[in-house]
Amino acid sequence: MLVRNLPDRLRAAWFDSYLDRLLTRDVYDVSRGLSSDRLSAVLRLVAANQGGELVPTRLADALSIPKSTINTYLAALATLYLTNDLPPWGANLTKREIGRHKVAVADCGLAARLARLRATALESLTAATALGAQLEAFVAGELTKQRGWSAEEYDLYHFRDRNGLEVDLVIEYGDGRVFLIEVKASSTYRSDHVRGIRQLADRLGDRFIGGAVLGLSTEPLQLAQGIWGLPLSTLWEHS
Repeated sequence: MLVRNLPDRLRAAWFDSYLDRLLTRDVYDVSRGLSSDRLSAVLRLVAANQGGELVPTRLADALSIPKSTINTYLAALATLYLTNDLPPWGANLTKREIGRHKVAVADCGLAARLARLRATALESLTAATALGAQLEAFVAGELTKQRGWSAEEYDLYHFRDRNGLEVDLVIEYGDGRVFLIEVKASSTYRSDHVRGIRQLADRLGDRFIGGAVLGLSTEPLQLAQGIWGLPLSTLWEHS
């Protein structure tokens, strides 16, 4: 039985029970001496900023946890496979790159539960920002998992510089080629959706092999030379 098919109350209880076991019992297999309450609090803050850039000192201040130990809690969550880490891409294209990691709760259902987001809320227009963050983290998690069986070796990053240029996901292959991805919580495509991809592609030159905007549309659409708008389902349906 799939958890997503359960009624809302049962689904919430299942996630709460699953998390309680991990943080009160399984955690001792990876690290002793950590507070399960603090682990839970750190994870909830990560979920509240799902897929956002991580500033450990801000987490420490918000939870009144010593700055010297916050990384220990973050490492324990990663070891328990509760979080995914997306490093910044540093290709020396600009000296103004920002080097903060993005961190997300690995399971999108658990992330929604921790952030108290229901399906009906995510479907509303007022939750567009929250849905966008959830989708971006979901795509990053799927591509991270697919690295294990992909025929091509690749690494996964995000990119942002101090001038405001951002690309959600940078796929860099073993030979240096780069594919760029934007994730949008929208069923239509706009010209500004490809702006970041096109700007970074210009800097990459011949290393750029293509880009995609993954969104809620059900049909593919060419948006520019070498850049396509694609359904999210392309991640698992494309041959």
